[in-house]
Amino acid sequence: EVEEAFTFWGTPEGDLVHPADCMEQLLEKVRRHRVNIDGNVCTVMVTTLVLEGWQRKLDPGYDVMQTLQTLLLRADWAKDLSYTIDGLMAP
Repeated sequence: EVEEAFTFWGTPEGDLVHPADCMEQLLEKVRRHRVNIDGNVCTVMVTTLVLEGWQRKLDPGYDVMQTLQTLLLRADWAKDLSYTIDGLMAP
């Protein structure tokens, strides 16, 4: 299910799905299949969803994900983030 979701999110149709909705769907899959994830990772995901929801209500035209992508690509944080995520994943 996760592989199918990520494959879909990488398509033009998947690009129309809001990133917060993608995270919510992913958390639902984790809950439904009773997968244990690190509490810190879960806290960051839920906090991001809450903050993004507030941001959407305050300024619906602002795209926080575009801003994050710009920052990650400009500062070459993507490599560091990928390394961090790989370190958090269970073997």
